[in-house]
Amino acid sequence: MSQGESGRSLGPTARTRARGEGEGDASPSWLSASMRQALDVLPAACAVADRAFRLVHLNPAAERLFGFARDEAIGRTPYELWVPPQTRAPVEEVIRHIAAGQIDARVAGEYITRDGRRLWCEWSDAPLFDDDGQLVGVIGVARDVTERHDYEGRLRESEARNAALLATAPDAIVTIDETGTIATVNAAGERLLGHPAAELIGKNVSLLMAGGHEGHHDVYLRRYLTTGERRVIGIGRDVLARHKDGREVPVRLSVGETVLEGRRMFIGILHDLREHRHLEQRLQQAQKMDAVGRLAGGVAHDFNNLLTIVLSASEMLLADLPAEHPMREVVQEIRDSGERGAVLTRQLLALSRRSVPTLSVIDVNQVVQGMRKMLARLIGEDIELEVRTSDARCSVRADPGQLEQVLLNLAINARDAMPSGGALRMSVEATELDADYARTNPDVRPGPYVLLAVADDGMGMDDETREHLFEPFFTTKEQGHGTGLGLATVYGIVTQSGGHIAVDSTVGDGATFRVYLPRIDEDVRSDEERRRVRVDNLQGSEVVLLVEDDGAVRAMARQALLAFGYRVLEAGDGREALRVEQDHPGQIHLLLTDVVMPRMTGRQLAERVTRLRPGVRVVYMSGYTNDAVLLRGVSPETGFVHKPFTPMALARAVRQALDRR
Repeated sequence: MSQGESGRSLGPTARTRARGEGEGDASPSWLSASMRQALDVLPAACAVADRAFRLVHLNPAAERLFGFARDEAIGRTPYELWVPPQTRAPVEEVIRHIAAGQIDARVAGEYITRDGRRLWCEWSDAPLFDDDGQLVGVIGVARDVTERHDYEGRLRESEARNAALLATAPDAIVTIDETGTIATVNAAGERLLGHPAAELIGKNVSLLMAGGHEGHHDVYLRRYLTTGERRVIGIGRDVLARHKDGREVPVRLSVGETVLEGRRMFIGILHDLREHRHLEQRLQQAQKMDAVGRLAGGVAHDFNNLLTIVLSASEMLLADLPAEHPMREVVQEIRDSGERGAVLTRQLLALSRRSVPTLSVIDVNQVVQGMRKMLARLIGEDIELEVRTSDARCSVRADPGQLEQVLLNLAINARDAMPSGGALRMSVEATELDADYARTNPDVRPGPYVLLAVADDGMGMDDETREHLFEPFFTTKEQGHGTGLGLATVYGIVTQSGGHIAVDSTVGDGATFRVYLPRIDEDVRSDEERRRVRVDNLQGSEVVLLVEDDGAVRAMARQALLAFGYRVLEAGDGREALRVEQDHPGQIHLLLTDVVMPRMTGRQLAERVTRLRPGVRVVYMSGYTNDAVLLRGVSPETGFVHKPFTPMALARAVRQALDRR
């Protein structure tokens, strides 16, 4: 029962006591015995209060509901018994209505029983008047609606929870009825499809379908509603959804059935497949590059051995032939062809991320500025070269020659895209790649990077060309122009250096290549000073144990070493080398060994020789890929010369190893 504060009057005081009120009677005269009897048999909880809101009667149902006996309740206000503070505000509103004579004032709220239980009750209150029309009291009937209130609360919580799930769900969720009319669209659906929900509700779902599926939903629904064929609903159909701007969006559609408010409804969940497709493409690209790398590794050893012979022999001939000799030009052409073959091999290994880089700390700003004049000559006078470097330090750990190769290849690609001239813009800046970028680019680790951007005003590329851009031997040039290795080589070098490359391009609007290399906080000059090995004189007189299983390569290496003054011991494999070492009575200063040999690897041979002769220096030779070298425990930093090599390169590697402290 809703009540006012203790002692508060409902209205004007009656002029006289109501007729029939006798002395000693606990109930007021206006509350007759027959009324009390009628209230007592009612199943609903009833309470009667006087104009001061003191209880004058409580029926048994009210006693059971609130737990207060009639004797302890009479004379007290409901505020003292079952009305908690949080319910007083609506009660006060009812009091004002009753005081104004309003019939059947209602209030719902929380009440407390005698034992502390909380109830939710609805009160229907009405004023009582005497024969003179004066307000003498109020009667209230309470209905316990706790169960309904709790259910409604749980329902509201469930609805709020479902609304939150729909609002935060990463997948688009669309509900339609049996006619295909859209009933609801969640926030993810708005983002995926580009339509506000208000634009879609009430429209046919065919508005959202593309790729020839526009009318399929009618066929699917009719078939399911007629036959109950289960394949119509469920998980696993890849379809194309239509964005508001007309773009087709690949999605995986899952459909379920439910009943909402008595209506048969279908719930469609659309999972965006664009990121998945992007990752699939990157995986396919990586697999292609790995396949090419395996192919390159398989032929590199023999190919590089042959090139070593060609380069070494031609260089030795050139050193002996006078300038006017008629065969000098022929030998020069042989050497140049060998060098072109070596470049091709390096490109194959670089694009497959299997080359052996010579790492050092370099400033990308300095590399770009140092290449500026060469690039200007390369691209021609009809293309304007714009270079913008950063004031910040942009240090990376990379192979300087490989980074120059990246610049050259990107410049050549840009030049070929601008046959009528234009502008080539290169810029360097320090930047950061965050976790959001890394999520869509698995080869990226969040952190500091140096961004090298190369942009052109050329013809641009369509989507299909961009998809194949970094594939080996893919080219848009005419047959006989280009090898298709330029951008593939760039991709291999960048990824081998721990970097990332991205391209933005549209047909007719040029292209921008963005190369990201991990930025480090090291001083370039001090690093170069630590790594620099000055070799003023390549001549030597030390004893070198040469181990090479290819006889022609071994012969060329021996001749090169002898030409530079070294004394040479030679062997065709590891076991023979151990016999030579045992039979040689004098000192052996350096072991020059191939890495991959039958019966014993170069690493195993070096370990045994250095145990027998602790002072021996070691230089490894290999024409295999970086993977093959490292799998055998050989680090290029210990002393390494990569095939194909020239006599000068071999002598430099030997001299550096002998002079290293």
